[in-house]
Parts: sequence; structure tokens; C-alpha cells
Amino acid sequence: MADFKKIPMTTPLVEMDGDEMTRIIWKMIKDILLTPYIDLKTEYYDLGLEHRDATNDQVTVDSAEATKKYGVAVKCATITPNAARVKEYNLKEMWKSPNGTIRAILDGTVFRAPILVKGITPFIPNWTKPITIARHAYGDVYKNTEMSVPAGAKAELVVTKADGTEERRTIHDFQTPGIIQGVHNTDKSIASFARACFNYALSTKQDLWFATKDTISKTYDHRFKDIFQEIFDAEYKEKFEALGIEYFYTLIDDAVARVIRSEGGYIWACKNYDGDVMSDMVATAYGSLAMMTSVLVSPDGIYEYEAAHGTVQRHYYKHLKGEKTSTNSMATLFAWTGALRKRGELDHIDALVDFADKLEKASIQTIEDGVMTIMAGHIALPAYSRLKRPGIRDSEILPATLSPEIIDGLLKTELGFNGLVVTDASHMIGMFAAIPRKEQVPRAIAAGCDMFLFFNDQEEDFSYMMDGYRRGIITQERLHDALRRILGLKASLGLHRLKQQGALMPQKERLSVIGSEQHRALARKAADKFVTLVKDTRNYLPIRPD
Repeated sequence: MADFKKIPMTTPLVEMDGDEMTRIIWKMIKDILLTPYIDLKTEYYDLGLEHRDATNDQVTVDSAEATKKYGVAVKCATITPNAARVKEYNLKEMWKSPNGTIRAILDGTVFRAPILVKGITPFIPNWTKPITIARHAYGDVYKNTEMSVPAGAKAELVVTKADGTEERRTIHDFQTPGIIQGVHNTDKSIASFARACFNYALSTKQDLWFATKDTISKTYDHRFKDIFQEIFDAEYKEKFEALGIEYFYTLIDDAVARVIRSEGGYIWACKNYDGDVMSDMVATAYGSLAMMTSVLVSPDGIYEYEAAHGTVQRHYYKHLKGEKTSTNSMATLFAWTGALRKRGELDHIDALVDFADKLEKASIQTIEDGVMTIMAGHIALPAYSRLKRPGIRDSEILPATLSPEIIDGLLKTELGFNGLVVTDASHMIGMFAAIPRKEQVPRAIAAGCDMFLFFNDQEEDFSYMMDGYRRGIITQERLHDALRRILGLKASLGLHRLKQQGALMPQKERLSVIGSEQHRALARKAADKFVTLVKDTRNYLPIRPD
């Protein structure tokens, strides 16, 4: 390691720090994965809510201007305050969304796509390809003006033209108190949005869909539709035809129906609010917002990479109490790798590009190599149970299959195992000797096991399970968690697709190989290598927590 040299950087990234749990993760990613290997150069801006309040949100504007100067930024998730946050942080006012402010200054389009990982199957089975959401990043509700209206007031939309003349439209005569909101957009920004989408479609060789509600919004939404079509016909139609890709427009409700029925593999362009909602929906269906990349691309070739999710408030409060959390850091990590890769490409630093590629690959491989299922044995750990439950009686010390402190406390909470826990055979003496079977069956699920390896008597065991559920031994939350893990494992293995294909169970003729000499040879090899008699010659038993 004496010859090891950090990867150099010539131009700094604009670094926008954020809030709560993502701020904690942000520092961990830098300290553990980046600064030991990169001579990291950043121009730092603290966009944490308290600092934004202290600077009257000027720091947000400054960070956006710096991004225009340097060309590439990476942003941590930030709080957009509501009334509760104003009170919690004692803010001067309810500051607007920092993302909205930055996007308004940079005038770009946000492209969000899922991070695909083997073993994480979309909730919509036919989504076999990624769906990229292209979200217009300027105007609409994120740059709105709104106010409360008293009873008896008249609200009007007034446009004062350059020559001083006015054009008015009545919005509503308020007989009772109400609210009003004004939103806007510009032809220039819509045109930039359109070109960004068309160029991205060409670069990725994907179809482009665009949708609004022009049948209702006959001026506002229709303007988006018209500008997209005019630019496509004049500048991109022949290019799309040459690549064999398609652009088409439809209503937003029709687009949603098409998306659900599709297999993916296209770009879905949306107005600002539609894109906000639909990107969350798509991300959740593919896995979670923590498995979604997000980059803002401006028409001037400026890039701002960010995590698509929020600040993970619940985990942050647990962190402040000293409790362990298991926050998914992938989207935040990919924001960093995306920014580093782009910086390397612009500055022709191949080592930086290669580092970003390898870090992403290693992160995905780490998830894919994870353990999907664990079988809990019927072995008791008395010392551990006493450590976790001081004062526990000997009669209350149960085998792991029935022990909440081992399955839920140790395995799932402390070790963070998020897969499926299966019991060993439920009719083995190590399990049924502890407590009567009527109690044993529901308590195994209550302890944190998700599924039984074998039934004793299916109808009897099912009745015991239902009785335990009715008596509250198995809670609704625990039942849903077990079902989620079972269905998740089935989906990750693609069992639903095999069932649709009629290939879930092998055909009878394929079963004829069972018991063949080849199978017997494999059985002998397995028995020789993996069945071991262990003798406690060094007095390791009983196992103690220390």
C-alpha cells in the first residue's frame, strides 16, 4: 500500500449537504467509501434546514449558482418544511422546497430510473425492463403563489402586458372562505424540457411517452402538448424513425393504464407534479425510492445528482436515541457515483470514471450476494436469553424457533436480516417438547419465524394458527410482515412467472432421473463432505454471549 495514490480531481464538485438520516449516511459514504481513495475536491454548501433558516435560504440560491459555474453537483436529501417542521425547528418562515429553488435556477429535467438488482422483483410482474421518469423541473405548483381567501371576495387572474393593458379572468366568487393558487410555466422552459427528453431518448434508444390532461386544461396543459409536438416534428421525427423508436402523446390517465400493463423499457415524460408523484409510484413498484437514481439535466449541460427519496425522519429519530437503524443508502451512494462519473467524463479522468463504475457494481453485488433465507434451529441459548431478558425463569427459556429475543431481537433487529426465516421441522422433539403444540405453532410465528418447514397435520396446525391469531398471540403486523417476506421471496425467485408459463412443477418424465446413479453419487459426495460429528473437546459449551 506504500505506492497507493488517491485518484486526483481537477475541478470541484458542488456538494450540497442535507438533513436528518441522509446527512448521517452522507458523511459515512464520504468517510468510508470516497475520501480514502479519491483526492475529493468539493465546494461545500450546507443545505441543512437550520442553516437555510440562518441564511434566509440564500445558501440554496448560492449552491445553484455554484452548480452553474462548475457544471456538476451532488445533493443530499433535504427537508421541505411544513407547519410541523416550522415549529420543530423554530423557523423564521416556511421556506420553499430547496429542490424547487435549485431546479428553477438551473431550468432542467429530472431523469429517474430504478437500480435493478437480482432478487428484487417489481411488484408489477410484467415490468421486466426499467421505466425512466423524465420530470419537468421548473414551475407549476413548486413555484406557486397561494393565499387564503375570505368569504365575499372575488378572485381574478390578471395579466398586465408590456404596454400596460390588462387582461382579466374571473376565477371564483367566494361565498364562503376558501383558498387560491397561481401557477405558471414558460415556453422557453417547456421547450428545454422537450428537447432534453427527445435527446435522452435518442441517447438511450428508448421510446418516449408524454402525457398531460389537455382535455381539461385546454390552455395550460395543451401548451405543453403543442410545444412537444412542434419540436418533435421539426427537429427529431427523422432521427427517431432512423433508430426505430417512437414518440407519442396521450392523456395522463390513459398513460397510467398503459404503464401498468407494459413491460417497461421506455421514458415517461411528465409535468413537474405528475413526475413527482409517478416517480415515487414507479420507484415503490420496483422496490423503493432508495433504489432509484435521480439526475437533473439542464439545457446548458449542467448536472445535479441526488437521491430520489426524503430525509428518512423516522430512522433519524431512532438514531438520536442511540437505536440501530437499517437505512438503505443505495440512492445516496449512486448520487455520489453519478456525479463523480460525470466529473471524470468532463475532465477526462478515466480513473475517476472507473472508480464510480466499480463502486456501483460492488454495491449491487453486495445486495445480490445476500442471504435470502435462514432456517432457525430448535437450539436454546440460555445465557443469551438471560442477557436480553434479565430475570427470565428457566422454564421460559425456549429454543430459537420460539424465542423472540433470538429471532426478532438478534437476527432481524441487531443483525438486520431482512429475508425469510423458516423453522426447522415443527414435529421435532426440540420444538414440541418445550410447550404444547397448540401454543408452539402460533408462538413460532409470533417470535419472528415466517414459515414452517413441515406441517404435522395441516388442518390441525392451521386451526392452531387461527386460534393464536384470534387470541392475539400473532398480531396483524406480524402476520403481514411474514406474508410480505414469503411473497417477496417467491417474487425474487420468479415463481409467479414460472406458474404463468406452466413450469412451476417439473413434468413427470423429468422426475424419472430421481434415484439414478448420478443422483446417488451426488448424495454420497454431500454426505462425505457436509455431515460432521462435532465433539466439544475444548469446553466451548454452553455458549456464552461474551
